Amino acid sequence: MSTLIFASNSTFIIRDGVLYAAGVNVQGQLGTGDNLNRPTLTRIQGLPAGRRAIAVAAAEWHTIVLLDDGSLVASGQNSKGQLGTGDNLNSPTLTRMQGLPAGRRAIAVAVGEWHTIVLLDDGSIAATGRNSAGQLGTGEYDNRKTLTLMPLPAERRAIAVAAGGDHTVVLLDDGSVVATGRNRCGQLGTGDNNNRLTLMPMPLPAGRCAIAVAAGSDHTVVLLDDSRVFATGDNQYCQLGTGDNDDRKTLTLMPLPAERRAIAVATRSGHTAVLLDNGTIFATGRNQYGQLGTAGHTWGDEVTLMPMPLPDEQRAIAVAAGSGHTVVLLDDDSIVTIGYNFNGQLGTRNCTNKETLMQTIMPPPPMTNTLSLQAICLQSLKFPFAFQQSSDYRHQLPCNIMNSSNQRFLPHLLYCDTHRCWTKPNVRHSELSPTYTCPICDVHKSPYTKLRPLDLHSPQNKHSYQQLL
Repeated sequence: MSTLIFASNSTFIIRDGVLYAAGVNVQGQLGTGDNLNRPTLTRIQGLPAGRRAIAVAAAEWHTIVLLDDGSLVASGQNSKGQLGTGDNLNSPTLTRMQGLPAGRRAIAVAVGEWHTIVLLDDGSIAATGRNSAGQLGTGEYDNRKTLTLMPLPAERRAIAVAAGGDHTVVLLDDGSVVATGRNRCGQLGTGDNNNRLTLMPMPLPAGRCAIAVAAGSDHTVVLLDDSRVFATGDNQYCQLGTGDNDDRKTLTLMPLPAERRAIAVATRSGHTAVLLDNGTIFATGRNQYGQLGTAGHTWGDEVTLMPMPLPDEQRAIAVAAGSGHTVVLLDDDSIVTIGYNFNGQLGTRNCTNKETLMQTIMPPPPMTNTLSLQAICLQSLKFPFAFQQSSDYRHQLPCNIMNSSNQRFLPHLLYCDTHRCWTKPNVRHSELSPTYTCPICDVHKSPYTKLRPLDLHSPQNKHSYQQLL
């Protein structure tokens, strides 16, 4: 099983080529066809027929998905042309990006607050969206609505890209790093605060090469070939891990735990997470919502890297940093999340912030027959059930589901017509019988919650269920 994790102010999971998302969707950035937030991971149905997702990059309000044929689709806010669709129209569904050079395939993608950066299979880079600080590297300030080539240093090829709020960082094939765009906090690492309109060198420690780059809103993190981590830029929340909150204008060492080596870095807004060679995670910076998971220090910012407690005897193999939360992939292929959850971005089926790592609930896999569908809807129960259909599921679902002994029980999963997703319902007890409501509707106080159990005898419902999962 292949699993990839990504985070912004939402959480994205790719499992075996299928894309799932949870969290903020007010601009349609989850690609679900609406603007309703999701507190549970929901399968995104809008991929082109026969295509699989292999990577996703998401900012606050837009999302880009890389497909297995090297093409790109995008959804969400498009006021600056960041979706690359040739216009400024928002899209709540995944829409093809335009402007890939003929014969070229995308192999990686990064997104900033209002811009998108694409790495192509020939080592070139194309960009689209806002260019107010020169983040597209085109030498001027004009926004773009389709992908436009970004000039690279002579005879160099790009091998990785990262995008911050309004700056872009590129790792080149010789291990050097170049950057362009906003530099008000020193995030370009050039030793000053002057913006750049084209890619400029970011000086590295003598004799060292970079092997990975990551960009936060106004800071940059670089992983070197000796497994040390350096950072530059905004340090308001101590996200550079230097022991203070002073901004840096050049790359500065982020001290690691003794005798440990970094193998991956992740950052987004005000915090930075580092994956170490022993499968542990250390984090620094903003901890307003508990996103660092630092035992004994919850809710206080950390000035240096501190351990993030993992579930017993498990190792992390990947980490992603969102705006106020952190996502971790463990060695058993499970996913845990921590931090800000007001919009459901942790995928825990509620909207409560979490101070410790909580397991994200993956949707059940698609089923191929009625018996399997019945089992998955009631997967926590081990005896046969009969469904009694009600004529009206509007507003709430009466307690109309009974087991073979005519005993009522709390359904494991119910389908909400309003949001087109399966959910674990909230239960409200009354003197007569409990009623069930959709947690998404509860959060948004939707007046038209519709819940229903699976009708095992309806081919249409069976097909709908399979399409949604």
